[in-house]
Amino acid sequence: MACARSDPARLDSIARAVQARLRCRTETAAAAPAQRREVDMRRAATMVLVALASVSCNTDPPVERPNHLRQHPDIMRERAREARAAREAMVAGREAETVDPEAVLVTVNGEAIPAKRLTDMIGHLRTRLPKATYLRIEKEATGEIVKDVLISQFLREKRYAPSAEEIEAEIERKRRIYQKSAGKDGVSFEEALRRQRSDIKLLRTNPTAGMRFSCYVRGQLTPDDLKRTFETDRASFDGTQVRASHILFDTRPLSTDEAKRLVRAKAEQIRARALAGEDFARLAAEHSDCASKDKGGDLGFFPRHGRMVEAFAEAAFALKRGEISSVVETVFGYHIIKLTDIKPGEPVSLEDVRAEVVEACAARKARAIYAELRSSAKIEWPAQARQ
Repeated sequence: MACARSDPARLDSIARAVQARLRCRTETAAAAPAQRREVDMRRAATMVLVALASVSCNTDPPVERPNHLRQHPDIMRERAREARAAREAMVAGREAETVDPEAVLVTVNGEAIPAKRLTDMIGHLRTRLPKATYLRIEKEATGEIVKDVLISQFLREKRYAPSAEEIEAEIERKRRIYQKSAGKDGVSFEEALRRQRSDIKLLRTNPTAGMRFSCYVRGQLTPDDLKRTFETDRASFDGTQVRASHILFDTRPLSTDEAKRLVRAKAEQIRARALAGEDFARLAAEHSDCASKDKGGDLGFFPRHGRMVEAFAEAAFALKRGEISSVVETVFGYHIIKLTDIKPGEPVSLEDVRAEVVEACAARKARAIYAELRSSAKIEWPAQARQ
């Protein structure tokens, strides 16, 4: 992989994208493409973006120096030396916090996962990012590791190994998803893999747990599964769109479960006020952390797939016109959703939309299997861990 320092233009662009992801006031916060929730691509893309952006990530505003300082090179050199010394002191302090790579990160169903797995993934970012940012990334990466371990254990128990043909089909499926959701910037699928320190050959010889799990799930689908999915969720496939407003309580800046609990309690209080008849648009304007608050929380029309993250879209499409949802959690935080309008789609048959039905059915089955694995798992964290 090319050194990130060799492409400053791309660094600036990626750094802005990563910082924007951490901000709460973005119109796209609730409307991120659902494909980004794809297990492996999402994790890899997140790690690469952060790795590339980290060398230039700086959330401090630029300092405007007085003219008389800009005219004195000696003063400027002294300021530069001071800045370097401060940076070196910060790095030394952060390096001292490095976790023992021989320590256990977490134990999953009796299987001890070494901390080295986490440090190998993101340890190089420890001294390059603000500590709060690094801790958020660390928590997300740890969750992905636990997920991978649970899936790997499940597949071992099933004695399942995908065939070469199944892996090839999965690679092509990922290629299609990438081209549809992220390939419009001119970067090829192969180049995107290279930036993730991977390639097609590696995926063929050493497929990820997520790829193997996807192959397993697709192999379990039956014609009845597809028919049931189509009939019970027809609005997902016939072009139906809904219009909704929401109130977002952004939890991304929060680092503790207690802080999230307090935010959820606030969301429940605001929802109760909306259910009691208070004007939803006014509540959104006063309490939402999304830029849509300026429009009373209105997000406009959107389809079942491809515009909103899955949890949000699923909740919105389950509502009737005028109904208000329960508190919905997504990667952005807690949402209260109000359905305001429905635009019906056109009649379609199962054969017309078979590919989309297969994707939806497989995703639903995968979520159900993983939810059961997670709920029944015995996960033991070290005493010093903070989850």
